[in-house]
Amino acid sequence: MTCIRTVATLASAAALVFLQQTEADAHAVAGARVFPVTLTLDDPGVADEASVPTFVYQRSGSDDATGPTHNYMFNFEFDKTITPNFGIGVNDNWNVFQTNGSKTQTGFGNLLVTGKYQAYINAEHEFIASVGLQRVFGRTGTAHTGAAEYGATVPTAYFGKGLGDLPIGYLRPLAITGELSYSIADKKLKTMTVTDPTTGVVSMTDNRGDSNAWAAGISIQY
Repeated sequence: MTCIRTVATLASAAALVFLQQTEADAHAVAGARVFPVTLTLDDPGVADEASVPTFVYQRSGSDDATGPTHNYMFNFEFDKTITPNFGIGVNDNWNVFQTNGSKTQTGFGNLLVTGKYQAYINAEHEFIASVGLQRVFGRTGTAHTGAAEYGATVPTAYFGKGLGDLPIGYLRPLAITGELSYSIADKKLKTMTVTDPTTGVVSMTDNRGDSNAWAAGISIQY
């Protein structure tokens, strides 16, 4: 059984604004609607911002003789606009793994760089959409804490929709943001059958690659 507890530290998980930006300017804005970043999803716009370190705690494994594994992860993000509608973001994280009777493992995750283009805004209907391309650089993190050996390229779509333009009464403050992405691995995972020439034992192995995969997520905000 896996238990995940997530908390934000030092400040909210939204953004620390710099370069004389106002607090609202640091998030995606469509008309009267502001779409803040969440702990798991980026906001659907571009802005100059730096996310303060967010702290994520994960507890995994069973309560057997060795006990569960505790993962403490600190996430960092820096975003800079190049034009009013295009920005670059850099993400990384620091991991700490603790298991009873084992040495504590620490290390960085792989570096992630994102280019994002804010493609459409409809202020009247509180709607915003962006497209982006993420690049995960393999071998930039620490292997023994889970950083992948090979990188990936990840086309991503983002959207945000406020419900303030709809006749739904007390639900008008609601907003929805979401992401849809497809990860294209630098080295695609392949499995193969091998036979030990001495014993004749047949086993399965792989090339240590990664699978291409879709990923999606939404947030409901009030």
